[in-house]
Parts: sequence; C-alpha cells; structure tokens
Amino acid sequence: MPTQVLHPFSKTAETFIAVDLGKIVYTSQEHGLAPLLEFIRKFPKADELVVFDNVVGRAAATLFTLVKPKVVYGLVGSQSAVAILAKAGVTSHFTEVVEQLRTTTEAEDYEMLAQGREAKELLAVLRGAPAPKPVKKSRSRRVSAIAKKLRPTVKKRV
Repeated sequence: MPTQVLHPFSKTAETFIAVDLGKIVYTSQEHGLAPLLEFIRKFPKADELVVFDNVVGRAAATLFTLVKPKVVYGLVGSQSAVAILAKAGVTSHFTEVVEQLRTTTEAEDYEMLAQGREAKELLAVLRGAPAPKPVKKSRSRRVSAIAKKLRPTVKKRV
C-alpha cells in the first residue's frame, strides 16, 4: 500500500504535502527544511496529520516530532530518521532508506546540526534564535546565594 500512496506524489512538482483530516492543508515545491519549517509555523497542531516529504533526514524527523503526524511518507529517508520517527510513535514509509543523507552540503549540514538536539532546540536554532540553554548555577554561585540569605542584616544607625 505505501508504494501505491507514494506513486502519485512522486510524479508531482510538490516536495512537501500535508494532509489533515483527509484534506490537503499545505503544499510546497521548495527544497530542504523550508517547507517543514513553514508548515510548523502555520500549523503547530493537527489532528490526523499525514505528510508526504521527498527526503526525510535526521533534522526533518526531529522536527516532525513537534507536530506528531500519524504517518510520514517519503521517497528517501535516512536510517536515523526512521529511528527517530519510530521512537516518537510516528509510522513512516520510504521508497528507499539510506544510511545517511549525502545529497547536498545543505542536507549534510542539517543532519549534523540535528545531532544530539531536541526538537524545540533544533527549531530555535534553525529559526535563527539562540538555542535555549539549561540554566545551571555554578556551585560557588549557589553557595553565595545561600550565604547571602543567611547573612544577618546590619542596620545602619541614624
């Protein structure tokens, strides 16, 4: 069945098609992560999302976990994308699964950028915002903060 579903998609100019509740809600002919980033911006929530994306690598799969589609169909998917989608409970079907995307320098950059990042952090980085960093106070700052609270207050005599 996945091959039958992918056949019409593979003959269109669209590189990205999103279907929600049986209706096409978004299409794009752009390449790379641009269509997915735009889709996430316009449709942060979907009920019964099914996505057709030409090429799905680690970065795209990581971003898909934000919108949680039921199924992702694609012509080419990387092994890491399949694993990320499966871990998130997203079914995926690809015409070809490759070890790693090596189509363009841009795709390789996205794959490396996504490595070790959570979806929200990756989205922030791709949108140009600084990635959120966990707040960790150093031990000395914590000790000084505690000491400051415990320090008796000295009242000035007037």
